[in-house]
Amino acid sequence: MIIHIRKTVSAVFVALLLFSAVAVPAAAQSDESNAEPSTYETFVAMADLYNEQAASLDLGVAESLLAGQRVNAYISDGAAVESFSFALDDQMRIVDISPDPDSDATVRFETDRATVERIVESPNPADAFGTAVVNDDIRIEGESGNVVSQLVWSVANVLKGFLF
Repeated sequence: MIIHIRKTVSAVFVALLLFSAVAVPAAAQSDESNAEPSTYETFVAMADLYNEQAASLDLGVAESLLAGQRVNAYISDGAAVESFSFALDDQMRIVDISPDPDSDATVRFETDRATVERIVESPNPADAFGTAVVNDDIRIEGESGNVVSQLVWSVANVLKGFLF
């Protein structure tokens, strides 16, 4: 089960890595503005690509931890924190993306933009992700108000040294 939890956590972060990888070229190609797209905008752009690959994910028992769940993502960039939400359907596809956090979310994902960029640029993103989780640069928790999810992710975070 521990290995399956690791795969689940990795699958969620793979989605976030993919949208971050899309952000750099999108910003470089824009003639209208030098502004980097928001994390939410790049997440929306990445969702179709992720969904094409979702069927090939083998998450085993841990799939039940995230399948059908709503996730609030919180990405800090200096003093600003961008937050948005999305749901994962029973096949682990990203659906119902919203630019705002959802009060019914069960999972909470927190990191900063620099950590996401560091992982994307790493020669081994999977190892960089594991290190970031162990070092608390990335935090996955149950969202406030969802006691069961908070308990599950609290246990997973206590065991993260064994998971990554």
